Amino acid sequence: MGRPPRNANFRYLWAAQTINRFGYDVATVVIPLFAVQTLRATPGHEPTVDANAA
Repeated sequence: MGRPPRNANFRYLWAAQTINRFGYDVATVVIPLFAVQTLRATPGHEPTVDANAA
């Protein structure tokens, strides 16, 4: 029994999904912080900013 064959397409899919998830998680934090810092948004504006970011 040797190692199972490696599928390059699966590695590309896995890498793309990892990058996608990382970008989503970063954007979830960065966009509201950017709005608060740049636009001087109050915490009451955050739901609106979050809705526009999605």
